[in-house]
Amino acid sequence: MIAIMSALLDQLAAFPGDLVRIDPNQPLFRRGEAVRHLFTVVEGLVHLVRFQDDGAPTVVQRAQPGELVAEASLFAHSYHCDAVAMTESLVRRLSVGEVRERLEKDAPFARGCAEHLAHEVHRMRVRSEIMGMKRVSARLDAWMSLRPLPPKGQWGALADDLSVTREALYRELGRRRKRSAARG
Repeated sequence: MIAIMSALLDQLAAFPGDLVRIDPNQPLFRRGEAVRHLFTVVEGLVHLVRFQDDGAPTVVQRAQPGELVAEASLFAHSYHCDAVAMTESLVRRLSVGEVRERLEKDAPFARGCAEHLAHEVHRMRVRSEIMGMKRVSARLDAWMSLRPLPPKGQWGALADDLSVTREALYRELGRRRKRSAARG
């Protein structure tokens, strides 16, 4: 599936667009805003966040370099979540109108988008399964089946993504480090 994602991103790279730098904790867009752009992450980390009635955030996407942010917005009139930079980030902004027009006229491009969206559905199903797991260790194992552990400076964002406290994640990572050292 990585080849599918790369093919789609390669095709999107041919679209005119501009680079936008975003500071940590700054929004890329807000829930309810009209969808005018499609974004790919070039550098950094962008979370797609939905806030609960009590203000608690739920991370629904963790977009890293080489990934699209809120790809479902391609078919929406307004954004259904907030997108927030978790680290200093660089994103590429494309006209959603131009992408939609190409979808209508270019069958191979449309197929690439459909394949990408199918891959994202799979990832979201795994993420949903992770959220149903009770133990931090099980959540971390399942998450790492999709991608490698991020660098130390991004562990707080990973805790948010797993819906666990930072302290619980750090304890689990510490246990794993000790077990690894004992074996090695």
